[in-house]
Amino acid sequence: MLQTKDYRIPTYQIPDIEVGQLTKEYFQKNGFRQPLIIKGRLEDLELQVPPKECKMSDIAFRVGANYPIKVIEVGRQQQHEGWTIGQYAKYVYT
Repeated sequence: MLQTKDYRIPTYQIPDIEVGQLTKEYFQKNGFRQPLIIKGRLEDLELQVPPKECKMSDIAFRVGANYPIKVIEVGRQQQHEGWTIGQYAKYVYT
């Protein structure tokens, strides 16, 4: 039974950063290996995201179907090497 187990949830210190400090140079210097708490308005990040109508096949077309990617099978937490974005786009639609 879960109730009889002694589960310990690890505590993490998640750094926070002001939206104005979140720059390309920040990531080049610090990398992105852990979550961040971003303080400020998300609109101020000036992110460019594809429209909702954008499909994986559109992305594959724009970057090139032979562009190599890493695929993670979430359920098994297993990484699969050797995939291209074109192969993944076909997989998504099957």
